[in-house]
Amino acid sequence: MTRRGILRVAGQSLILCAAPVGEGVAARSSPESGEQKPYDFLIKGGRVIDPSQGLEAELDVAVSGAKIASVAHGIPEEQAEQVIRAHGMLVTPGLIDLHAHVFPHVGPYGIEPDPYCVRKGVTSVIDAGTSGAWDTARGASPSKLWRTV
Repeated sequence: MTRRGILRVAGQSLILCAAPVGEGVAARSSPESGEQKPYDFLIKGGRVIDPSQGLEAELDVAVSGAKIASVAHGIPEEQAEQVIRAHGMLVTPGLIDLHAHVFPHVGPYGIEPDPYCVRKGVTSVIDAGTSGAWDTARGASPSKLWRTV
């Protein structure tokens, strides 16, 4: 698939990373039985695109802890604590934005990274020089540049 094709599909679908937590999630735990499930959550039926693995297919993705435990067709829902139904959505690794300005309150282009990046599936950002020599020359300290939310 070409980059243009991926962008066209992305524009027609919701990238799963951008879905607010809780939407499309079905609880699957059964505390009364005390049954231990092998997966923390299961992303069911999304279109998985991972160029590094050569994947582009409707698959299930099982997650255990902080690791992808399995990517396969038809992973049973009963094996996961939670199920996220992703039919009609894209499931991708975290995206990387190679040119962003994420130093808020430093210049006119600095933005808060969480609302503008993470919600859109971007998990890694390279700042393209929002804070640089001019800020250092003006004596801006790191404590003045960073704002805690």
